[in-house]
This record gives sequence, C-alpha cells and structure tokens, in this order.
Amino acid sequence: MLSTKETSFTAVIVGGNGAGLSAASKIKRLRPSARVLVFEKGPHVSYANCGIPFWLAADISENALILLSPDTLRQKRGIDVFTRHEVMAIDRKAGAVQVRHCETLREFEVAYDRLLIATGASPRLPSWAIPEAQNLFSLRDLTDGQALQQALTSDARKVAVIGGGYLGLEMAMVFRRRGHDVVLLERALRILPTFHSKISERAEQYLRQQDIAVITGAQPDAPTYDGPRLRSLRLLPDYREIQADVFFLAAGITPNVDLARASGLQLGPTGAIAVDDTLRASDAQIFAAGDCIEVRHRLTGEPVWLPFGPAANKQGRIAGANMAGERQRYAGALGTSAVTIGELEVARTGLTFSEAERHFGSVESVVVQAHDIAGYMPGEKRATVVLIFRRRDGRLLGAEMAGFHGIGKRIDVLATALQAGMDVRQLAELDLSYSPTIAPVWDPILIAANAAVKKLSK
Repeated sequence: MLSTKETSFTAVIVGGNGAGLSAASKIKRLRPSARVLVFEKGPHVSYANCGIPFWLAADISENALILLSPDTLRQKRGIDVFTRHEVMAIDRKAGAVQVRHCETLREFEVAYDRLLIATGASPRLPSWAIPEAQNLFSLRDLTDGQALQQALTSDARKVAVIGGGYLGLEMAMVFRRRGHDVVLLERALRILPTFHSKISERAEQYLRQQDIAVITGAQPDAPTYDGPRLRSLRLLPDYREIQADVFFLAAGITPNVDLARASGLQLGPTGAIAVDDTLRASDAQIFAAGDCIEVRHRLTGEPVWLPFGPAANKQGRIAGANMAGERQRYAGALGTSAVTIGELEVARTGLTFSEAERHFGSVESVVVQAHDIAGYMPGEKRATVVLIFRRRDGRLLGAEMAGFHGIGKRIDVLATALQAGMDVRQLAELDLSYSPTIAPVWDPILIAANAAVKKLSK
C-alpha cells in the first residue's frame, strides 16, 4: 500500500534500472524528506541487463545480475519501489499518473510534483514476426533472459540469429559457446553495416572461425509454423529456407514513447522523446532520461538517439538533480560503445565516415593494422584502427577499432580526444603508456594518427 504520509515534495519515476533508479537515488540524496516512488511494470527493478549474455554463457550466476532489491531500495535509500505496476496514463493538468497493478489489474492515481519518464526501449519486431511464437526470443530485460535460458536447456540444437549488429554478434557467440549450431542472418550486405568495411570483415572472419554460419544480404520472409513454434524462414532474394529450433531477434530496438505521446509530450525527429539540456520534456514538471529520449550529438549539435547504458545512468543522475531543484546540464553524447564477440573486441566513438562527410564536408579516413602488444610477446595479435578526420585541419571526427587486447579502453582515449576537439597531429603527440604485455612502443592509436598526419601532408 502507498504511504499516506504528507511530504513537501513528491517525485514519481516511471521505469526502474539505470536511468530511473539513478534519478530516484539522486533526488533522495539532495532532498531526503522527498517522497520518491518508482513504478516498474516488470518483476525486476535493478539488474545488470548488459550482463545477461554472460549469464547465458555461464560466465556468471543469475544472482550476480541482481543489483538492488526493492526491499533494499526501500530500507536503505528510502525509495518506494513498486514492481509489476504499469503507469497507464499521465494527467498533466492534474499533475497525476494513473497506475495499474499488472496482476490484480487494480488501478489508482498518484499525484506528483515532478515526474520522470524512463520507459527505455523495446526490441523491434520484423513484419513477419509473431510475438506469440514459443521459440522466438529477444533480449531486452532479465525476464527475456530467463525465458531464453529455459528454452536453451531443452533439446534445441540449431539457433538462427536475425540481425548482425552488436547484440546479434554477441549472442551468436553465446549460443556457439553453449554448443549450438548457429546461423547469423543480416539483411545488409555485411554485418556491423554502419562500421567501416575492414571492421565488418574482421568480425565476420572471426565468426566464421568459430564455425558460425554468416548469411548477409538476406531478408527473412514467409515464416512457417508447426503449431505454436516457428519452424523456418525463407530468405529473399534467393528463397533459401532456414530451419532452426530457436530463433533469436536482434534486429534493433525502438524507444518506448507511447506513454509520452499519449500525454501530448513532444517527440523529436528521431522518434524519441524531445528534451532540453536539463533533460526536461515539453512540460515544465516532466523530465525524461535513458533509452526513450533523444539527445544532442557533441560534434554536430543535432538530435540523435543513442541508447547506451552509461548515458542512461548519467542522464538519470542529472535529471534527478534537476527534479530536486538544481540546474545541471547534460552535455550530449558521442555514441562511444564497445562489445565483446567471444574474444574479439569491437568499439567505436564519434561519427561514421558518411555522417562526418554530411556534417563537415571534405573528410578523410585511414585504416591501419598494428601490433596490440609487443610483437615478440606470446599472444600478440593485430588491432584494426580506423580514424575519420576533416581534410581541412585534421580535426578528429570519429574512430573505430577491432582486436583482442585493450580495444575497449583504447577507444576511450579517442573519445577523450574527440571531446577535447583534438586534431590528428595532437593525437600523434599523445604520451601513451608502454609495456610489452600492455602495448607496443608505438601504440596502434599513435600509428593510426601518424598515418593520418601523412595523408594530410599529401
């Protein structure tokens, strides 16, 4: 039951996990007497969703994914958490939300002084997909992971993964490690289609080395069913048939904006909720954060939708501070991201070549292959580095990397350089660390930067 104790300030949070709980915790730190209520329609409110693939691969336990329980949040942080409660509507004029218990269907109204929408995103369903199919899965929350885990413990032998982006590649390796036969389907002409072709080629080569079949330029169509189970997909344009025991959807995600749209809040050109740099929506009392919002790109200043965990947590903290009366600003995002595909690491930051060209005119790129640790050390492999920069002055605009040692953290060096507005000449002058087991004397970043400087001088 909701407490009837009166307080001077009530904040309602729609959605838990990264953005929602970061905001709730920040409000309680700044205004301990505030009443903070979090409504989460699922059974879990605080868990490491990016760790779910590692649980499915048996690297960690399911319990390791649970970060904070509702009881802990109530007792130690003073946050009123309500799982399996869905906010059905926002009455902006009255300053209240309509809440429904997902099991009993009981509905009630809760008034707010400030409201945060942190509804996240959901998997995008292809036109051929029927959500009720018993062996068709996606992975966006812990409940999805539990359902998939149960399905994979049966007699499932072959898994078809639809989508060649981060999640598709990551999960293809998880399924392979579990001993399944895996086929990866990507409708574009190459996997990781927004990356430089050299990065995509390296990722595809690695997958094939792990005995994962990769089919590109394949558009799934014409599903066939055996009762409630999906049996096969036909691929256009050659009409070959792909049969599998389990089908895994990784064809992208879409922001959850139905609640915001129904309440009349403004959506931006990306289709996500529009917010200002304080993360306030188009209503003075309502804020939004996480995967459901669009933000400004730090290089172009244009609205972008970049649904990544670190940004969601940062946005939640800033939104919570502003809901509590402060005036903090979110500086925007670069889209820095990384993924591990088995042992291979792939990462990026900033703009792609086509994006850089569209916004900055004449641009150049370099691609280098360089030792990731000292060449004489056992286990040495090559790192692939792509730098994208403006032809006129060498300003760094984007970077992509793939390799096996330290790629995920090397990209952070380049993200820092982007945020600082550095050019490739300055990048080549960085004093980076050296140790035979960590990096060669000439780090791959420095080799790529020097290649870029040479290209500028031609």
